[in-house]
Amino acid sequence: MIKELTVNQFTIFKKAKFQFGKSLNVLIGENGAGKTQVLKLLYAMTVLFPQYQKEGHSYFGHVLGAKELETFKAIFKVGMIAELVNMEHRNKKTKVLGMEKVRTEQGEDVDVMNVDVVDVASNNTVSFEKDGASYEYDVELKFRDVVATNMRNAKGLRSIPAGLIPESLFLPTREMLTIYPNYQSLSKKYHLPYDQTYDDTIVALGLPYQKEITAEYDGIVEELEKAIDGEIILRNEKFYFHPNSAPQDQDFDINMTAEGWRKLGMVLQLLKNGGLHTGMALFWDEPEANLNPQLIRLIAKVIVQLSRQGIQVFLTTHSLFLLREVDMLTKAGKSVFDKGDVRFFNFIGKGKVEQGNTPEELGDILLLDESMAQSDRFMKMEE
Repeated sequence: MIKELTVNQFTIFKKAKFQFGKSLNVLIGENGAGKTQVLKLLYAMTVLFPQYQKEGHSYFGHVLGAKELETFKAIFKVGMIAELVNMEHRNKKTKVLGMEKVRTEQGEDVDVMNVDVVDVASNNTVSFEKDGASYEYDVELKFRDVVATNMRNAKGLRSIPAGLIPESLFLPTREMLTIYPNYQSLSKKYHLPYDQTYDDTIVALGLPYQKEITAEYDGIVEELEKAIDGEIILRNEKFYFHPNSAPQDQDFDINMTAEGWRKLGMVLQLLKNGGLHTGMALFWDEPEANLNPQLIRLIAKVIVQLSRQGIQVFLTTHSLFLLREVDMLTKAGKSVFDKGDVRFFNFIGKGKVEQGNTPEELGDILLLDESMAQSDRFMKMEE
């Protein structure tokens, strides 16, 4: 389980500490507040450390190799690690040493600024928990490099229990079934306009179907297939939709279905092939995008059910409707969670974040303010 994240001089944040819920975490805020960047940093860290550990590094302060570094940059789709360091901090710490003449490949002499960037860095720490014990490691984003420390527990020991780092999956804002055909072949040869999270999720979508769906997910699969009135089929490296009312051999190209259904179909596929399973971390960026209110209500129910089945869910949202649905579901009936299982984070701009176990514990939520403003407008129009 991911327990905490501390960021320093990371993107929009000067300093922030996040204490996560064991089951469900909801990140709320306006555009550009840093929600997606936090999700991507967590995802990068869960991907990074298993790679780093696999390489057999046993010393403090390992600089990522070229392949690891490219993976890290590809998750954020940046050309240099410097782009992830807080801009104000970066500008303040960069020292101009002077100018020098450099000859280009075309034989032209150009002036190049010579700078000292040794102090330009973003220091971040992620903490994991297993069987009541905490473990953490640091990731320092330097101007061009990423430096990772060894995992350690509270006593400084480096004995890491199996299964400490959860498998993770990042679902972007848009659906991915329509871009699936030939994606992996194309991405190896061309620069596609998608980041590494797309590449990883495409791989997960293409896993073969399990012989049997895990029992605890049967109900979720049934609800999703009922909502789209059919099923999603992967055949010959392409997705199809089969309506319940159609003959057995009559399938429709996935492009012929509504985008909201394709988004639900993506979750269906991952549940059927085991790409989503108990014990993992799911990062979902704006799950409500392109869904109507009825399907948002369903997706809120699915998110809560997944978190009840041992998947630690992190989601970002701009939707007051989704926020209210998730809040109600986590408090109602059999879905009631224990204290600390669910956390809400209000990104209030300029790198500041409020957090609590319920939306009521937060201060002014932009979504709520805008909802009230809209209500006022309608009341004035009726007058």
